[in-house]
Amino acid sequence: MAIIREEKVIYLILQFGYPTEAYSQPIEHIAAYELAANELGITVLKVDVGRISRYSFYFPDYQRNDEVANHIGEALVYAANLISGPMADLQESNSEYAIPYEVVKESRKVDLQILINVEEMRGLEFKELNFPTLTLGSASFLDDHDMAASWKITPHIHKNMDFFNAARYFKESQDSFFVYPGQYDDLIYDSESYFKSGWEQNQQESALLNSFKAIEGLVGVFPSRDHKLINKIQNLGIDPNLEFGLSPKLPLYLFLRQMEKARNQSSAHGKKTSKEILVRDLFLYQGCARFILMLVLQHKLKDNILPRYL
Repeated sequence: MAIIREEKVIYLILQFGYPTEAYSQPIEHIAAYELAANELGITVLKVDVGRISRYSFYFPDYQRNDEVANHIGEALVYAANLISGPMADLQESNSEYAIPYEVVKESRKVDLQILINVEEMRGLEFKELNFPTLTLGSASFLDDHDMAASWKITPHIHKNMDFFNAARYFKESQDSFFVYPGQYDDLIYDSESYFKSGWEQNQQESALLNSFKAIEGLVGVFPSRDHKLINKIQNLGIDPNLEFGLSPKLPLYLFLRQMEKARNQSSAHGKKTSKEILVRDLFLYQGCARFILMLVLQHKLKDNILPRYL
């Protein structure tokens, strides 16, 4: 008997679990995902897969649209990484997984082994997961507040390709380099540490270039004249004289010029020394990219969603 491709499906979000009382009182994120779902034209619901409660969503009449579904799932992943850091490990090329509607229906509870069996029974051309047991049996968890903020900005990242690509580049930057909030103080007062090994320098270069690409995705190519750069920043709804960095702080547009110079040195045909960029420098450059992304999204939302540790 031929194995067919299911046309009525519910999409399981692969990376994130549904916040539970073990992590926080899950109230804020519910209102956030209901509002986001309305903007995205989907319905979001909680589905228990084995012992893990997860997000899932479906289009009207459970119609299948893998391309749009994956774009929504990716937008949520990029949003969450912007809010909380590199929490989701993308082990699969897709950010969502299509479950046949008949498997879920109204129960909102699915046996993990049933899902694994569904994937293993699919024809080779219809398989979606490389590691079904690992992928379907694990998830990352954010608290209620951070998950709510992630859902709030997801529609904007999904609908605006400039936002989508900027968030995508920023995730790549954080995958190469990330400093957890508990390490901030030690790093800020460290003016000597630099990237020593070749592998570390590769990670540093990738993180810096992708952070700058995230900014360029919003600002555009940096003009040579400062007044034109100032105008571009203002067009995003951001004050170009907003101070950023460590004491003495710089107006944002001048800090971006400093970052542009570092980017040019890093991409200058590999001709750079390992001490040109300190670990602290990269932390600030990446933080600047995040700051701009969040300010632009806040301007669109007219809501304060700046992360608590920014």
